[in-house]
Amino acid sequence: MLPGAVLGDPSKEFIPVQFGTKYDANTGIEVTQNIFRKDLLVKMRAAGLNNAIAQTKYRISREDLIYQVAGAFYALQSNAELIRTTNSDYENLKKVLSIVKAQFDNGTLKRVDYESLEINVANKKSELSQLQTQYNEQQNYFKYLLGVPMSTQLVINESTAAAPKLMMPEDNSIM
Repeated sequence: MLPGAVLGDPSKEFIPVQFGTKYDANTGIEVTQNIFRKDLLVKMRAAGLNNAIAQTKYRISREDLIYQVAGAFYALQSNAELIRTTNSDYENLKKVLSIVKAQFDNGTLKRVDYESLEINVANKKSELSQLQTQYNEQQNYFKYLLGVPMSTQLVINESTAAAPKLMMPEDNSIM
């Protein structure tokens, strides 16, 4: 109720005025439950099969990774040995070249023979450089397979004799 003077009717002392808004609310819930759906059963079986396939692929990929790590390790060892023998050959060729140079300077050896040996020494040095580059690439690939940062220093053992022996069952069967 408001005074009539406020609403523009001074003859009435109070005038009823309606305030607010009407609200209506209707709610409803519908629930269904399937007791048996053949397509849902097929989907559940397919999901189980897909899960088994994924687990098998995971095991295969782990085995493949182990195989790659082992192959990379032995390739590093092989290349390290090749670098050692090539370096030894290069040092021996340098010694022979110094002897041959003295023979060439004294006139006991032809120029062609001396230059041929110089080319052999240069080729051996180039081969050694290529082997070292290949070794560095193999080492980076090995680090990648292991999941270690490229800045990590790796020391590869010189021989396989220090590698642990694999334990085989007494009947030599594969597990």
